[in-house]
Amino acid sequence: MKKTVQSLLLAAVFVAIVSCFAATAYILRCAQDPEHQLEKLLINSDKGICKAFFSPDDNVRSVLIKLIQTEQEKIITAMYTLTEKEIAGELLEAYKRGVELELVVDRGYGVERASKIPKLANHHIPIWVYQCTDDETQSSLMHNKFFVFKKNILDKTIVWTGSYNATQRASTRNQENVVVLDCPDLGKQFIDHFEKLKTRSLLISGRKGDTQNEYSSEHKRPEAQRVKDFFKKIDEFLGGK
Repeated sequence: MKKTVQSLLLAAVFVAIVSCFAATAYILRCAQDPEHQLEKLLINSDKGICKAFFSPDDNVRSVLIKLIQTEQEKIITAMYTLTEKEIAGELLEAYKRGVELELVVDRGYGVERASKIPKLANHHIPIWVYQCTDDETQSSLMHNKFFVFKKNILDKTIVWTGSYNATQRASTRNQENVVVLDCPDLGKQFIDHFEKLKTRSLLISGRKGDTQNEYSSEHKRPEAQRVKDFFKKIDEFLGGK
């Protein structure tokens, strides 16, 4: 009888230890899961999303990266300048796993030395370069800074917009703001405007609807220097120098 009680106690202790380890592992896994982190960070008590972030006080770059990592279908972005290596890398990884990706960028920053646009273009990601008039008195910039994530956490369409450019300086030094929203009507407005921006821009890489999984080896794109030269010619032609 005594041995039986001891065996039962040992079994109970063993089960308790295993359960404790399992619970700890689950908590750690959730803590490292971008989707779980985003839900905790963005979802309000009414299950909606309406959040503001301010750089450098908040880790704005981290929030954006998690949104990229959790996107399931498509990301569109109109970004004045993109020099942040980590953000560009996450966009490329999303594209490689089959997420559709489209970008509209300003022509002036295609020749920027730190620009990640040539790197993305080399992986045949569809990129449009905004074309302004050659009349300097009427010239303009593609100064938007927004992302639309088509199917993200809880299958929501999420809009990210504000003053934040995808740059190291904006992440760590500049005083920037971002709002993150899941309003369907607002999302449609941004998507419609993105399509309008594409009509004012020149497609310089990829094809609409391309993903890494749909491309074969025969569709190789120019090297980075060739893309940079392309931007430079546009800049010179439009009087950017």
